[in-house]
Amino acid sequence: MKNVLQKTLVPCTLALAVAGVCANAQAADGYATLNGGTTGGAGGSVVYATTGTEIHAALCNRAASDTPIIIHVEGTINHGNTSKVSGDSCNTADDKIEIKEVSNVSIIGVGNGALFDELGIHLRSSENIILQNLHVRNVKKSGSPTSNGGDAIGMESDVYNVWADHLTLEASGGEDGGYDALFDMKADTKYVTLSYSTLRNSGRGGLVGSSDGDTNNGPVTFHHNLYENIDSRTPLLRGATAHAYNNYYIGLQKSGMNPRVGGQIKADHNYFLDSKDPLGTFYTNDMGSWDVSGNIWDNITWSSDGDDNHPAGSAGSDPVSTTSISIPYSYSLDDATCVPQIVLATAGANTGLAVSNGSCEVTSSSSSSSVPSSSSSSSSEDNSSSSSTSSNPGEPGTNLSIGAGSDGSSKDSSSYGNVRDGDTSSYWQPNGTSGERISIKWDSATTFNSVIIRELNNATSAWQLVNDDTGAVLASGNSLGNEAVINFNDTTATKVNLLIDSASSAPQIAEFEVYNGSGPISSSSSSSSAAGSVDLGVTTSGSDAYLNWNVSNINNYNQEVYRDTDPDPAGRLRIASGVAGNSYTDSNLADGTYYYWIKVTDNNNVVTNSNGDNAVISTASSTLTLEESDGFCNVEGTIDNNHSGYEGSGFANTENTQGSGINWSVNVPTSGTYQLNWRYANGSNNRPGNVLVNGSNQAYVDLNPTSAWDDFTGSGTVSVSLDAGYNELRLEATTSSGLANIDSLSITGAAPSAGDCNGGSTSSSSSEQSSSVSSSSSSEPVELGNNLGSDADGSSKGSGTSYGNVVDGNTSSYWQPGSASNETISVKGLSGSFNTVIVRELNNATTSWSLLNHDTGDILATGGGLGSYAVINGFGDISASKVSLELHSATTAPQIAEIEVYNASGTVSSSSSSVVSSSSSSEANSSNSSESSSSSVTPPPNTNLSQDCVAIATDPNVNWRATSLQTDQEIVECLSNSLGRAVGYGENALGGYDPNGNSQLTIITKNSNTSVEQQIVDAVTGDDYNWIVFDKFDFANTTEISMHRVQCSNPDVLSQLNTTEQKCINYTEWCDDNGVSGEEACLAEFYNEALNESSLPIRNIVVGSNTTLDGRMSEGFFRFNGFAIGKDSSGQPTQTANSVILTHLSFIGAGHTEDHDLDPDMIRNTGASHDIWIHKNTFDTTGDAAFDVKVGAYDITMSFNKLLNVKRASLHGSSDSREINSQITTTMHDNLFVTDDAHYDSLGNTGRRVPLIRRGTSHMFNNAFVNYRKDVFSVRVGAQLFWQDNMFVNNSIHQEKDDVQDALDEIAENLLRDTRDGDFQNEGSYLWFSDGACNLDFSTETALTHNAGSTGDLSQNYNSASQSMMNEHQLPAGQELVDYLSATAGKHGQVPFNSPLGYDADYVLGLGKVSCQ
Repeated sequence: MKNVLQKTLVPCTLALAVAGVCANAQAADGYATLNGGTTGGAGGSVVYATTGTEIHAALCNRAASDTPIIIHVEGTINHGNTSKVSGDSCNTADDKIEIKEVSNVSIIGVGNGALFDELGIHLRSSENIILQNLHVRNVKKSGSPTSNGGDAIGMESDVYNVWADHLTLEASGGEDGGYDALFDMKADTKYVTLSYSTLRNSGRGGLVGSSDGDTNNGPVTFHHNLYENIDSRTPLLRGATAHAYNNYYIGLQKSGMNPRVGGQIKADHNYFLDSKDPLGTFYTNDMGSWDVSGNIWDNITWSSDGDDNHPAGSAGSDPVSTTSISIPYSYSLDDATCVPQIVLATAGANTGLAVSNGSCEVTSSSSSSSVPSSSSSSSSEDNSSSSSTSSNPGEPGTNLSIGAGSDGSSKDSSSYGNVRDGDTSSYWQPNGTSGERISIKWDSATTFNSVIIRELNNATSAWQLVNDDTGAVLASGNSLGNEAVINFNDTTATKVNLLIDSASSAPQIAEFEVYNGSGPISSSSSSSSAAGSVDLGVTTSGSDAYLNWNVSNINNYNQEVYRDTDPDPAGRLRIASGVAGNSYTDSNLADGTYYYWIKVTDNNNVVTNSNGDNAVISTASSTLTLEESDGFCNVEGTIDNNHSGYEGSGFANTENTQGSGINWSVNVPTSGTYQLNWRYANGSNNRPGNVLVNGSNQAYVDLNPTSAWDDFTGSGTVSVSLDAGYNELRLEATTSSGLANIDSLSITGAAPSAGDCNGGSTSSSSSEQSSSVSSSSSSEPVELGNNLGSDADGSSKGSGTSYGNVVDGNTSSYWQPGSASNETISVKGLSGSFNTVIVRELNNATTSWSLLNHDTGDILATGGGLGSYAVINGFGDISASKVSLELHSATTAPQIAEIEVYNASGTVSSSSSSVVSSSSSSEANSSNSSESSSSSVTPPPNTNLSQDCVAIATDPNVNWRATSLQTDQEIVECLSNSLGRAVGYGENALGGYDPNGNSQLTIITKNSNTSVEQQIVDAVTGDDYNWIVFDKFDFANTTEISMHRVQCSNPDVLSQLNTTEQKCINYTEWCDDNGVSGEEACLAEFYNEALNESSLPIRNIVVGSNTTLDGRMSEGFFRFNGFAIGKDSSGQPTQTANSVILTHLSFIGAGHTEDHDLDPDMIRNTGASHDIWIHKNTFDTTGDAAFDVKVGAYDITMSFNKLLNVKRASLHGSSDSREINSQITTTMHDNLFVTDDAHYDSLGNTGRRVPLIRRGTSHMFNNAFVNYRKDVFSVRVGAQLFWQDNMFVNNSIHQEKDDVQDALDEIAENLLRDTRDGDFQNEGSYLWFSDGACNLDFSTETALTHNAGSTGDLSQNYNSASQSMMNEHQLPAGQELVDYLSATAGKHGQVPFNSPLGYDADYVLGLGKVSCQ
């Protein structure tokens, strides 16, 4: 968890960290002002939070549940970063923001805004709460993920005094789509105001009272809110009183205000537009009443009065009052005619807290002209202390300007009030540069002795401070600077004037602060400007900005660095404090322009700000494809077109001689690594080539056979280093056959453009056929022009979504198809031509796509992932009436928010690395089901892996020897480092990696005369350092590997099977001969019947020391049995292996057979073998164990494995009598054990051996068990099992008792009971019922409390690296843990935290829900 930044505020003193918070002049109104008023966390500490967990931590870290607190929130809050936090001052939960049993809390969105994505806010048994400037969207009660009962904001059970202000609450459908309400109040929720908020796109706005018996709620005020596209409940009132004024209702679909069961509403000066039945009593005959005045009813449809339907109006007749309601507070009414304009300008989050002045005018908040930027920037120069020549500065006391009045001589578009609002980003500016005045005034005589003037633009050159009552000049001077402190004798007056005698330009006075201090106030400037100065300069390199500055005439100072995305320092963000030296590097920036300032504070609190300087970051990656025109220099052969399948005018056919080649030229703006990919066809043997850059050989590329000369495909990417400027590229044949037929060369990197083959560039940045895709979140450049899309259609659409959502200009709405593959969404009605398409995807689900000209069927571009902002261009000018996005595959049904079509006047830029694709390199982006298809080629921040290493480790199209990493040692070191290190007892396992340089890389292929199985046997059985991988192209498709085949020439095996060697190898032929039909029956008959004979030589292959078997980016799987690490006989070691890693492998059994004579474990650790890591493997329906530990094997870690329908997982010691098993030590963490619903009955009533442990020691943490109900482990013969933060999730369809709690208690009792003779220590483990996707029912949470003895904290036996990794990444049992393991565990899961290529749980969970089954 990130540290929470906390700053204690001293209210209304010069030591304020956030002046506007203290002032808070924009206070609650409406019914929230009654019952003692609503002040939230006023007077409390300010805490900055960027995750839901940090919000919970802020609540829980208070001294008491009623300690005031203000929580400033910025960023996206979602399920992935929200977890339960415990403490005496809170009561939180995992699946929502829980404000329960607390009081005096403000939660305020700051900076770039606070988005609560699919995560609701829940208030229960709480009072005095302020929610302000927050955006909550798409909270569901069914589907995935669920939160807060489907309410965006829900309040229940004794909730009092809530002010909800400037909120955006939205859904994407109604109850059928899984959503409930936007703003619900029930079970004694009282004194609530909802103001200046937007509620839209939901079936239900909100209710006050959840049933006809729940009538003790309210009163509630609704004012200046926008209700748009709501079906009903704006609100539904049961027995409550509501006051609704100056609201704008548009597009109410079924009904609106619905007072019933005695509920009453005063509807005052609202505007209703294009709506049906906006007021009345509906769905009941138990009437409510209404008091209406000053409303506008515009294009309203009224239904007929009838049973359970009583609209307030009728055709041609507007509603009339049926009661009179007295409002007990004061309020100002805008005329209803201006309500649409007022509400649209003020309602919702991120509108600067703009409000109406009650006279149809919009003003900024009286306490702040904009939303505070963040806690980090709110402790900036706007609250600096001050100094004079006094050595004993006094206490300034209260700023007397706050709450006072102000006037002046003139003003431009600014306000006099800006000098007394506590906000240094707003200011007063007169019309002239001389003879101007700004004044602070009070209703009665006020005593003061100090004034602080804060000027933003340092324009003033002569000024006077004057007592307005007497005309006495209190002080005078020249420049003011950013903080001028003026001390004088005690003065009593009703008004004090600052006279601007002269200035270089109209001055900008941000604050005019008046104090009656206990002594002279110290300041960074006296009557004249400060003497110190700070000069800043900024340079860039790649994605880093380098700041260097000089400090003059300032001693003993603290230095802070500020950043913003515009040149105005108001709202800037502090990014570093306590900086030593005079330089700072801001790293890993996204593309864009950044502005920087240095703030220096000396030991007298004198503040000096530097000049501002900017950095322009431009690293966006794009792909240039060179055909036979620009950038193509020549071929030592011919341009031919006698084979189909090429693009452009033909393909390059070299002479069939060694050394013949093809030449291209390219220009790049910066030096660095670029990726090359050739589109080629080869109807012969491999025709490889060397890759030369500027005459130097940098790489080698295989051009393996394709199916025919007209079958063009991608070569896979090769990394090369290019110089800034002009580069010459050459592909040169290394055999006498010449090269394959080359159709095009694609170059991916930072803005490549075609060269002219003569040392310069062409006039165009790309050839006609090139296309590029890049992913970005930046705003579009100005050269885009108009979005041409106006209508849409598609293949299917999910519930609550619409095709039209992709062309509505609203990125919060989206189209989602009915499935995750082979779907299409099209934009139609296009006229003219287009050359750029921008696709905005919300859930980052797409893994393979194509963009098509629908009219002709031509493919314009293809790719893998889209990301949040994919710019597709470079395909030339296209004239078509319709363009289609075909989605070939995705991790889940994609959510496409917008498809924008432009005829841009230039190349559209993007601000992050490329999601590479072009129409001529689609093969390079094809997705298989391996892990790499979901892993980004761009490494996460802070990885030290080279780009070539990242490509090798993650890109299925870059084969093991296809980069500049060529030696075995280089490649193995890359594979070892990218895999990461084991956590726990197996932490010293390095497998086939020898840091001393003796590593060997073995690649298993299908093109050898030796079978795949025999190659594996030969590779794993030695003790030399050997890292074994599978050829990415050979094993790109599903491939069965069955180790029995190495014995198919054995006479005993052939005799047992009564067959030939060929039919033993291809056992389906054996099944055909023996009349066995069907895959499942064939597997069972062949492996579990015919081969179930102990005399046969078929056994697990024994793995030697210093071995890694690495299945990354291979779709091979092992059938029936696997490997033994070490060997034993009669309980004694006969072969010991050390340092072994088995990773990213898939094991699929032939069905479980009790006590099979061949003992078909998938992995067996035995013979006192040690330092073993079994990591990210998938075990499915294994015949015997997944990973047994026997005969004293020790120091083993099993992590991130997925076990599906495995009856018995892991025996630890096979006999009570074998004392050698006392040395067994294992760590099992972050594994996912799943029994799917179909196998619950058949597997539920057996012991599962996770583990069955005799004598040894095991530490299990962060494992999740799905549909396990009995005897998960057995602890025997003095063994020790430390069980920590593990969880059980059972589908509620398997509830076996009528009473839920009885059912849970029975499972809880049976799960952990088998501790017959040993120590079992259990901490933090829980059981839940859930749905089939493991969405927990939190009401069923049941603690698993069984303990038997004590093991102590076994993690203390680990090294510091393991302990650090645990401390950083260990999760509590709960929704986040099971979702994280569902996403990461197993061969095809996301990269986990222990790899430098992995992200933390928050990021992984943010990619979207992965079902546990």
